[in-house]
Amino acid sequence: MLAKVSADGGDKQRARTIDTPALSECDYRTFCDYLERLCGIVLGSNKQYLLTNRLLPLLDEYSLRSFSELIALIVSGKKTSLATRVVDAMTTNETSWFRDQFPFKLLKHHILPGMLEAGRRRVSIWSAACSSGQEPYSISMAIAEFLDTHPQCFLNPKIVSTDISTTVLNQARKGIYDDAAIARGLDARQSKRFFTAGQNGFQVIPEIKTRIAFQLLDLQQDYSVLGKQDVIFCRNVLIYFSSQLRNNIIERMIANMNPKGYLFLGASESLGGFVRYFETVRGHGGMVYQLK
Repeated sequence: MLAKVSADGGDKQRARTIDTPALSECDYRTFCDYLERLCGIVLGSNKQYLLTNRLLPLLDEYSLRSFSELIALIVSGKKTSLATRVVDAMTTNETSWFRDQFPFKLLKHHILPGMLEAGRRRVSIWSAACSSGQEPYSISMAIAEFLDTHPQCFLNPKIVSTDISTTVLNQARKGIYDDAAIARGLDARQSKRFFTAGQNGFQVIPEIKTRIAFQLLDLQQDYSVLGKQDVIFCRNVLIYFSSQLRNNIIERMIANMNPKGYLFLGASESLGGFVRYFETVRGHGGMVYQLK
């Protein structure tokens, strides 16, 4: 998501764009190396335009004269708050309710019934890189809809939701969304059932919210603090990492899954060599990987 500037700030941005020296190749490589060390994101080559657009607002925010000065300050570590702002600027927080539909249908019509049939009474689900909260709230809504026809079959289902950005986590914790956000993926019945309207927007109801714990977590960190998981949603995240880090993340996720656990990945992501540990379950227009 590119940083946006309001209409009344357009002249200021245009002036800054003209006055600011271009990002040098040396500074670009320095920043790319820093970003990969900081949060594992691999920016790749020829992304200078993306970088300048996303970091441009930080020049004014921190009263800096050039990208060179900004990058030197970032790398020095003298302003820890700046690292947080860089992560916020460089991570893409594109999301919607029930995104792609099939993961939530598989959860409701295959995974949860299978766990119930196996005599499982507890459910633990991890939404990795949860962004502004639509994914974990959608998971909780799917659980609520399953419980409509299977009341009290599970004891206090748990959803842990993590992200590297404190900004989107704070937004997710509030559970308040505007008209535009509500319109992306929810039908009228779900909007009416799972939200209450207020002055500041639409608030997720307590039944849906109380199942979810939001936590700051870099996917390079230890996952054992989250506990063992029955289902992991890690969608459209691994594509931003190096192949080595992707393999490391998948390996540690496997270690953090309960027997016969499930792993959802994005459409353009794969398990690579770890596919041998899983069976592929297909249905509702998509697929999920289940530990053998």
